[in-house]
Amino acid sequence: MRPNEYNELLKKIRCSDDFRKSMQEKLSSASDEMTEYEDSVSGTDVITAKHRWGKFAAMAAAFVLVCGAVGGGAYHLANVNKTTKESSDISEAVQYASIYSRLKANKELFYGDMVINNDSEVIYRGTRLDIEPFIKYMDQFNTENEIEKEDFYESGRSITIDFYGKENEEEFAAKIAQAAADETINKISLYDEASYNFTLYNNGCYTMTDNEYNRTTYHCFTDGEKVFNDILEMYADENTLERLHTVTNKELEYELCEGFRNSTYDRAYYYPAGETDSLNYKIVDREGFANELRQYSWERVYEFNGDVSYYELGFIITEDGYMQFSSGMTYKLKNDSDLEAYNAVLKKHLIKKDFGEAASKEDILSAFAEDYTGEKVRFRKDDGQFTGDTECTATNFESLKNELSDFEWVTCKVDEPQIYENFYIAGALISRNGYIYPQSAGTHQCAYKLKNESDVEKLCELLDKYIEIKSE
Repeated sequence: MRPNEYNELLKKIRCSDDFRKSMQEKLSSASDEMTEYEDSVSGTDVITAKHRWGKFAAMAAAFVLVCGAVGGGAYHLANVNKTTKESSDISEAVQYASIYSRLKANKELFYGDMVINNDSEVIYRGTRLDIEPFIKYMDQFNTENEIEKEDFYESGRSITIDFYGKENEEEFAAKIAQAAADETINKISLYDEASYNFTLYNNGCYTMTDNEYNRTTYHCFTDGEKVFNDILEMYADENTLERLHTVTNKELEYELCEGFRNSTYDRAYYYPAGETDSLNYKIVDREGFANELRQYSWERVYEFNGDVSYYELGFIITEDGYMQFSSGMTYKLKNDSDLEAYNAVLKKHLIKKDFGEAASKEDILSAFAEDYTGEKVRFRKDDGQFTGDTECTATNFESLKNELSDFEWVTCKVDEPQIYENFYIAGALISRNGYIYPQSAGTHQCAYKLKNESDVEKLCELLDKYIEIKSE
């Protein structure tokens, strides 16, 4: 490449005035060396190491690319130099540089359009926003950290910022002129589409997209809810913020459904304020309970008062009007006037459960670990502290569980000593004395024992039918 060609190319690449001036000085001072080079090369002459200009030019161009000072000019540079070209037409500098760094390097060329969604409903649109506050905020994070696409998931609320070029600025006008003269430049981003996109969900997952090179990267903030709200407050007005913090019926329905799904069957544990021991409660009419909770207006908050009585039932629900779910979402009653009626709903659907109450068939079936299939069974003759296990096998574990659940069982304390004497470990502890202690997920506040002592012998016959000592 001749000096005048390189000089013209530098004008087309977005870079600082100081850098361009420096390159021009290098070009001027290199004239003698270039003359020597042009005089010496002919036909099959070999280029020797002393002719360094071509190498210097390539390094300078690479420097421009790596520092983010690239736009459509990157395509032009690749086209002129005829360097290695992948099928994607993306140079290595572009391919491995973070999309955010490319946006930041050319931030003066863009303004932002923002769309805020709440459960797919657009509640705010802002146009021609100053993106400088966004850039300053994002600079505190490592935006080069990426996650796998399969680890990325969308939540109910999102912020999208589309970054469009400023058509009236000199640099953007030069880019348009360059695009008109160079068919290798992707022109989509110049007018009809944003050059870059940033989409953040309130769970912290976000994407960065470079539309010119059709490239998207996936990321996640550690404290996603905070970042989401910080960016909201940069641009959204108070009315928009209030609407966004109000929990939609669709979102609440989803969280309650997932919360009850995580609970032990119709079981809740009540923790009085300041105490660590819980009391057993049962849930009455889960569907009706969820429907009544949905009748109230809720708002999002970050945390709730820890020194208050609460119930654990697959999610936490407190007596002072808060709910917290495993997703990390925490809701508070929007209107304090609803608190009395809300507590009446809790008392209606959460009833203290005493030991000795009847256990359902579903209670017994749910006592067994879901991933246990019965291939390996162990038996202990006493409390298991001093004797080893005897290896056994179950011939038909599903049938064994179903027939066990057909007996009449009642709840009992987990520390009854006979539970841990002469027992099988088979997805749950099954004692030949007539007890079952759950081994499904979570900490269990009760075990089960046969309601009728006369069924103990039948239980042992059933165990002998399906479980046998493993032969050596």
